[in-house]
Amino acid sequence: MARVFIAASVKATWQGERLDVTPTTADQMAAVSVRLLIEEVGAEKARKVMRKEFARYRRDYRGSGRDEGSPLLSG
Repeated sequence: MARVFIAASVKATWQGERLDVTPTTADQMAAVSVRLLIEEVGAEKARKVMRKEFARYRRDYRGSGRDEGSPLLSG
């Protein structure tokens, strides 16, 4: 795996809420992205988007039952 260096500033607003973060790691960027995705489309649609994205990187990924109950994807 490669070490990824991130220089980003994320500013978002929705329904009276505001987010202003500066993620420096891929983990932090992923957490912010997942949060915004869930806010925009809801947890179930976000789960489908994530499953499709994971499938791009691992051919045998099916998603079925593998992420059920994950605190990252529940909302």
